[in-house]
Amino acid sequence: MGSSEMTEDKFIKLANDCKPAIFNFEIEEIGLQVETYDDCSIKKTVTSLSADEPIEIVDLFFEKSMFCTYSENNFDEEYLSTLTTGIDYCDGELKENIILILALTEE
Repeated sequence: MGSSEMTEDKFIKLANDCKPAIFNFEIEEIGLQVETYDDCSIKKTVTSLSADEPIEIVDLFFEKSMFCTYSENNFDEEYLSTLTTGIDYCDGELKENIILILALTEE
């Protein structure tokens, strides 16, 4: 891909401009793909999990997505470092499963 390879900085600039872009990265052995759209929304999808994860966790997260909205020039870089950043502005199966797991771990 050479110079056209998507970097975090390039992705954040495109996201702030509400331009379509795709960025793949990992957070603590969780593979993620974040895709931005021209309406200032993103789709965050879990693309891989650690081989050590129990099947129950894999079933809850693997290939699950959530859609989130943000304001132009106000893309939160934390979207790229945590699963829960901006979750109040998101909808989808991934969000529901994250909330479920957070509730279970708080008991």
